[in-house]
Amino acid sequence: MAEVQLTISQNDNRIGKKDNVNKEIEKFTSKWSKEVSLFEGSLFREHNQNIWLLTKPGEELEISTRDYGRSEENPNKSRAIFKLLSYTTEKEGDFDFGENAFEIDFYKDLLKLFEIENEVPGFTLDVAVTVVSYAYYTGVFEFYSVDGYKSVIGTAKFDDESDYDDDLF
Repeated sequence: MAEVQLTISQNDNRIGKKDNVNKEIEKFTSKWSKEVSLFEGSLFREHNQNIWLLTKPGEELEISTRDYGRSEENPNKSRAIFKLLSYTTEKEGDFDFGENAFEIDFYKDLLKLFEIENEVPGFTLDVAVTVVSYAYYTGVFEFYSVDGYKSVIGTAKFDDESDYDDDLF
């Protein structure tokens, strides 16, 4: 299996002001404690009295399948993020991370956190993916709800695969 490296840039991932969303985040964390623990304390990030998902403004997050532990049950931030991004109902390109996504209600509840302060409940993450010694992709993951949370849409839109060039890395 090839190593996959992922860089996430902050995009549209602000949940809201800490004072306004903290109680709902605590409820979410309590309900989904097993799943949240997999992120090793990095699912929600605080910056300037705001809560962000995964990354703060100006921050990039780099993870790799190389960081996987032997057990899927133990906390592992890299594996948890790959699992988070594995829920896709619409895809452009034929790329996936080979992980099972979290259950749909996890995403529905996560999106409800975004609805507290944001006009449209959902989030977007810019990503760059390198399949080591093979290919490089850039793209975006978008998660949003429709029909009052009856449906959650996860889209993965990647640029066409480009040849891996050692001179670029």
